[in-house]
Amino acid sequence: MIRDSKAIADKVDIGMIGVRCMDDEYLNVETYFEQLGLEKPNQVIDVYKNRRGSLTNVKIFRSFDYGTCRAKDLLVTTQTFKIDNINVGQVNYSKRIIDVMDFLTGGSDNG
Repeated sequence: MIRDSKAIADKVDIGMIGVRCMDDEYLNVETYFEQLGLEKPNQVIDVYKNRRGSLTNVKIFRSFDYGTCRAKDLLVTTQTFKIDNINVGQVNYSKRIIDVMDFLTGGSDNG
């Protein structure tokens, strides 16, 4: 959470914004979800800054349980809803749940 000055945002390593996944946004990726047999996401995270890793300007579609605050990341796309421009060697979409921080930092667990 960032308050006050925008200069504070310069100090963070990873910047992302999470919002509910709207139907018009889902329509752009519906084909991917059907082909991969994934459930419909209800939240999308836009990653706009990633100092520790190479992936930035990506969208992470996820299933989020608002009652228990548990999330399951489902699919990662570019800002233009493409998955072929992302280094697919880092992402295995075959029913594997993607851990956001591992994905963004390339698996480094430096805190």
